[in-house]
Amino acid sequence: MGSETRYHHYILSACVLIGLALNARASDTETRDWQAFYGEQGLQFEVVRNGKPVGDYTTTFEQSGDQLIVETEMNLDITVLWLLHYRYQYRGREVWQEGSLQSVTSNISDNGKTTGLSLKRLGNELTGMGPTGPVTVPAGILPTHHYNAAVINHEAVLNTLTGKVNQVSIEPLSAEQVRTGERSRRAVRYRYTGELHDTDAWYDEQGRWVKLLFKGSDGSDIELVCQQCGGEESSTGSLSG
Repeated sequence: MGSETRYHHYILSACVLIGLALNARASDTETRDWQAFYGEQGLQFEVVRNGKPVGDYTTTFEQSGDQLIVETEMNLDITVLWLLHYRYQYRGREVWQEGSLQSVTSNISDNGKTTGLSLKRLGNELTGMGPTGPVTVPAGILPTHHYNAAVINHEAVLNTLTGKVNQVSIEPLSAEQVRTGERSRRAVRYRYTGELHDTDAWYDEQGRWVKLLFKGSDGSDIELVCQQCGGEESSTGSLSG
């Protein structure tokens, strides 16, 4: 790649990063029509473990009166060496009103072991029970459901698996071509470090979540590959950037 080509590539990447950051800040303070943003079908991902499909992940958005209901599901079904069978189910639910989080719940079945989280808003806090006992967190925190790109401007998130507040730093790495359905789109890769690490999330130029990569508890690579994530998609050939 020549110096002029590299220069234009860097300028384009910088513009993408700046535009995404502006969109993320806006979505953090305004009531967004998430159903219109992602489409009526919401978000649909295929879950891939070490290159092999093992499940699915979905997020749907429903407006009920003045409340927005966000529901997330993940189902995993993994067989290792034709002997060990592992099943995992996750159900998450958020209720928002006028841009403020009113409640968040999660129910987890980890190979038969069940845990959960149930928090409701009380003043400026969300309070209730988590997997290990009582939980109280600031009402302005974002849960780890990833669909809201505003999270890149936050230094703490609510871990809906543990009920704990994780201190994080979320830094942009690069602009890449990411597979979305049968095509691809340009997106920025962000890396989590701090108490929630080994996680990378990709957001496109409008702030739509289009990919996730993280380490499983056994060290395996778990990737969420977009099947449906809203917005215009452009056929650009290579997915490598």
